[in-house]
Amino acid sequence: MEKHKVYENQSWVDLSIQLFGNPDFAFDLAFLNQRELTNSPRAGEEVMYPPLPVNKLVVMSMNTNSSIPATTFDLNAPGVVEDFGIGEMAIASTFIIR
Repeated sequence: MEKHKVYENQSWVDLSIQLFGNPDFAFDLAFLNQRELTNSPRAGEEVMYPPLPVNKLVVMSMNTNSSIPATTFDLNAPGVVEDFGIGEMAIASTFIIR
């Protein structure tokens, strides 16, 4: 078992891609770390991961380009637009029909 430090805004899917070059192991990572798949790890947290098959081409490409997948976001962060939906829109002011 090895450990990996989580970066800001990483999900289990992101970690699976970063570590194995494949999103298929996201559930395994979450389960191994006694978490739910929908409960993303926190930045700075060390997560354990098992020796699983690695897509070396994907991992090498990401390492060469210094790519770190991070696809989650904090809904409470400044600048995040509130999704109020079409039911809250008014014709011609916020919902324009062309």
